[in-house]
Amino acid sequence: ADIAHLNGDIADINLNNISWWTDKHNKYASREAVDLLILKKKYIETEISSHVMNGQARFKRILKDNVYVRLPIGIRALMYFFYRYIIRVGFLDGWRGFAYHFLQGFWYRFLVDIKVYEIETLMKEKNMKLQQAVKQEFGYDI
Repeated sequence: ADIAHLNGDIADINLNNISWWTDKHNKYASREAVDLLILKKKYIETEISSHVMNGQARFKRILKDNVYVRLPIGIRALMYFFYRYIIRVGFLDGWRGFAYHFLQGFWYRFLVDIKVYEIETLMKEKNMKLQQAVKQEFGYDI
């Protein structure tokens, strides 16, 4: 497949309600929790071709693979929210901005952490492998 670079902006204008958004992100959180566990446990080597990543994407991948995944559960979410809301001045976005940054930057990341914790607990208590725990908890194969 060919790769093309486009110049322009992308506008993600979502007019759905909060129930739709949280349901969608709950499903994303399950998949991301599995990805984090795979990365954390080194069950599967993660390899992304460096020629398709720019410098910023490569830096973010290195941070996620080597720092983020090693932080304690809960701290990741708090630090990410702080980064988005304070460092990246999300507080200038008003009330709606706070809701968005809180949900996307803290709630979602904390939800992922809770799912990671639940899978790790299931693995430990039932002496399961990651693949078995994911199948039992989320109903799909990895």
